[in-house]
Amino acid sequence: MLTAFLVASIAPVQATGWKLVQSGILSGLSGMALIQASEDSASYLVVHDNKKVGEARASVLQMKRGKAPEYLPVTWEGSPPVDLEGLTAIPGKPGLYMALASAGPAMVIEFNGVTRNIVIQSSYNLPSLPAKPNLEGISIQMLDDKMIMAWGHRGELPELNTFFACAIDAKYLPTGGVTTASLAIPWPTAAGTRGISDLKIDASGTVFVSSAADAGNDGPFQSVLYAAGTLSAEADPVKFRASTPSRLFWTDQHKIEAFDLLPGRTGGIIFGTDDENLGGSVWSNFWPD
Repeated sequence: MLTAFLVASIAPVQATGWKLVQSGILSGLSGMALIQASEDSASYLVVHDNKKVGEARASVLQMKRGKAPEYLPVTWEGSPPVDLEGLTAIPGKPGLYMALASAGPAMVIEFNGVTRNIVIQSSYNLPSLPAKPNLEGISIQMLDDKMIMAWGHRGELPELNTFFACAIDAKYLPTGGVTTASLAIPWPTAAGTRGISDLKIDASGTVFVSSAADAGNDGPFQSVLYAAGTLSAEADPVKFRASTPSRLFWTDQHKIEAFDLLPGRTGGIIFGTDDENLGGSVWSNFWPD
């Protein structure tokens, strides 16, 4: 199970190994999903929470052995969305991803790795949202032969976060009931902490969540990754069983708003940050250097 792997391999490492990708408030990472990886390199599609015309909405994060990480530009065809905060790969569909804007909608996007352009295939408003949603984090995983999607309303202490999960159909639309829960936040506990800054589900159904806090565009920042519970798709709606949060990784230097899980022999976890004026940095326990 990935939880045990994470506890053993990343919990002791907090302040070292971070690598700056690019400085500046327009360069933070707000969501990420794997494109491809090998023992020598890894590339991710990443989204940025930029809002104005001409500002980047997506990039390719390129990591190569012995070299500094870098962004490669991506062209967003048509009218670009505003304030992208989540991204997940669609299982079994190379090149297809689900992107999430902070106020909605969710968008099925197609990424062409040769031309590095994105086209929106479809979009829709997610169900069961609060009146003023502030969405962060989305994940799609196959569980019990069903495709399950989860997403989060971040909250901002003392406001509680909300975790959502449901089954989706072959067109990636929600089907059946929606499960909701407020997730416990082990840390940070400062006022303004975003209870959900990103989330991912692994193949066993374990739900991993990052929480983050900042005191302004120049920090200081705090972040934590924890295992929040497990999802099961045996019934409708899907069942979420919360657990006592296991704090797996933490930092008081960066604001984690993106992470992804990579299974397999060369796998592990990667974090991306949105450190506002300080830009975007990454950390991984399978860093190819």
